[in-house]
Amino acid sequence: MAFRVELGDVTITCDTQEELRIALATVLELTTEGRGGVELTKRGQTPEPNGTGRWTVERFNRFVRLIRGKQKRVLKALIENPAGVTDENLRRELGFKTNNQLAGTMAGLIKNARNVDVGASDVYSKRRIQLGDSTAYEYHLAPSLIEVAKQVGWDG
Repeated sequence: MAFRVELGDVTITCDTQEELRIALATVLELTTEGRGGVELTKRGQTPEPNGTGRWTVERFNRFVRLIRGKQKRVLKALIENPAGVTDENLRRELGFKTNNQLAGTMAGLIKNARNVDVGASDVYSKRRIQLGDSTAYEYHLAPSLIEVAKQVGWDG
């Protein structure tokens, strides 16, 4: 049974009740902290008109000092693959068996980004894709984050 939640212009679709619980808990956490995470803007308004997002060299350097281990490996994998990486490939890279384990690492990236005043939408996006008969999730790093990482020559 699929679950669908609409929040303004955003639709969240989950395959299981557990995925729905995690998604709603994440949205609640991001919106109640009062900074970062979900960016509340008027319809049609872009948070950064120049398209660079919130990443600066200084913010990026602070961010990479905060992340360690598996978060750093995820960031490196996503920078090296700007076209996206599937959840299966990220789990394999990190030695995880489930997407719940991967979700913890991805949530950690968001938490550390919020610590340098960057919202979730400026870190990565995740989309559901169809691979043959199965469904997978594909992660994409925000282009502005990739740009700053390359600008500073970060290689993990």
